[in-house]
Amino acid sequence: MKMPDHEATYDVIFVFGPPVPNKEKYLPPTSLAPSHKILCLENIFQENPSFGLRDIALLTVANLKKHNQVLLIDDFRLRATRDSLIKIISRKIPSCRVQLVQVLPLYGYQQLMWQWQFAYADGYTAVLKDESIVKNWFDVSTDNIDYESGYVAKPSEDEKLNKMTVNYPLEIETAYKLSIPVLFIQWQSELFNNEENKLQLMTICSKWISHYTVGRVIFICDSFRKTGDVSFEFFKVKEFIKWLSLKINTPVYAAQLDPLSSQGSFCLPPSPGIIAFLYQRHSLNLQSKGTCYIYETYDHMQMAQSAGIRNIKMSTFIDSCDIMLGATPAVPKFLRRIKVQETSLNACSKLFVPFYEQRLAITDGCYTQNCPQGIQEHIFVQDLDTFCKYQKEFVNQIQSRSTRSDAKNCKTKPLMAERLASSDQRLPIWMKPKTHSESSGDTLKRKHTASLESHYRSSKTVYFLTESELMEAANNVLVQVDEDQNL
Repeated sequence: MKMPDHEATYDVIFVFGPPVPNKEKYLPPTSLAPSHKILCLENIFQENPSFGLRDIALLTVANLKKHNQVLLIDDFRLRATRDSLIKIISRKIPSCRVQLVQVLPLYGYQQLMWQWQFAYADGYTAVLKDESIVKNWFDVSTDNIDYESGYVAKPSEDEKLNKMTVNYPLEIETAYKLSIPVLFIQWQSELFNNEENKLQLMTICSKWISHYTVGRVIFICDSFRKTGDVSFEFFKVKEFIKWLSLKINTPVYAAQLDPLSSQGSFCLPPSPGIIAFLYQRHSLNLQSKGTCYIYETYDHMQMAQSAGIRNIKMSTFIDSCDIMLGATPAVPKFLRRIKVQETSLNACSKLFVPFYEQRLAITDGCYTQNCPQGIQEHIFVQDLDTFCKYQKEFVNQIQSRSTRSDAKNCKTKPLMAERLASSDQRLPIWMKPKTHSESSGDTLKRKHTASLESHYRSSKTVYFLTESELMEAANNVLVQVDEDQNL
């Protein structure tokens, strides 16, 4: 039998690795034939509960006979599963070429769970049924794939297939840069029963939103875990945040966590699942100088720290009114190396703040939406005019920032490319020290000072950068300054 004409690719590709949304998108384009068929085993088994591995193998053979390359999407963690499928397929088509592509997160379990939250926020309908399925793949001490426990069988050399590994970073897709600052506030009913604290918080939020006009004020609500009364707790949340949105004249968001309907603990503090969800949904800049997490309990502080967000205790914040006094933790490596896939603003039909499309459904100044993993998201707004004004300001800032960014790139990229292409390691002129002529007195004074400095010099650390590294660092600083100024 003549196999599909794609010499540079394999006929059947087993996509191995822990579950991740749209796993096939991480395959290199060179691995895919012009005509390929994706078979997701989990979906097939759900639609046809009576199906077994033999049925999957025969379905694969049927597609191969139609000259299609076949991608088999599953975890394939057990060698017995892989061997059984290969045996049946090879018996039907002996010349079949098989490859195993290991699709693995570059930074382990935390990265993978953030990726799931991004997918939920982006409208991905399939839900991870059990977090332990993902957790069992990893060694918690190293965050690497655990091949020692027996849960996952490492692909070995004696398996009759070609092997390739793809390590993917955390990815996020957005029509504009992740540039929205956010003021996260942990909801505590006991705290807000104090009238003085309410007024102080209202004043602080009002000042913050006047500076960051399209920034988000988001309350994180989970205090019902102590009270046990979800409905009464939300009544208090609704009453307070409606009052606040009226006072500061801007929409205020809230995310409520319900462990009874949650599929796992990653969305509950101290795990940062709720932050990951909101990060994607609102295109937030978690490391903006205007971003801060105002917490009251230790688990919320841990949650903020695990996401690299500046954080400050509520009592300290109310006394000082300064988010800059908050602790600034290290940013996790997978967030520092996040891959942002920017889509064209013209191609994106939905340049809206969250819930703007549902604005006509807002009743009594509030709208609620149920999201995956037991998250309820709410918006509180004074009226439609206020919401429309907020949306218009958001669009204007995003579009103007995009225009300035395009113009800046047109001016700077040729210059940077010219410098990076050169092997000359000389510093740019603007980084060199200024020179000036010296009198003889200045020369003697300088020599004497240098002698004293040499005598009292203490040890120091000196960092060496190539010109490309130096230019990249300088450009990142300038971009961040520009974004902060724009906001």
